[in-house]
Amino acid sequence: MDRFGDLRHALEEDTRAGRSGGARRPHPGASGAIGAQQRARRHAGDREKLLASVKRESEGLVRQIARARAAVHPRGEPQERVLTLASFLIRYGPGLLEEVEREVARWADPS
Repeated sequence: MDRFGDLRHALEEDTRAGRSGGARRPHPGASGAIGAQQRARRHAGDREKLLASVKRESEGLVRQIARARAAVHPRGEPQERVLTLASFLIRYGPGLLEEVEREVARWADPS
């Protein structure tokens, strides 16, 4: 009978401590589980940041590839069918021909 009385007394103390807001000690295995859960949450956040970073980088690469493709195939057609001397004269002005002539002479000069 004495053992039951001790057990009853211990249970009543635990119950009173829980109701009065007293601190209860966590189960010994709980701290490991709580730590693992916190680490998992932190790693999930790190994973999301990494994925966002990779997505930003890949979007930048996709834009660069699109610009390069547009430069090589303006309006989806080969350059020689779209870009003409007239389009360059309109863009760079009448001095373009003289500048091209000087540059060609510079490259052709053997010295």
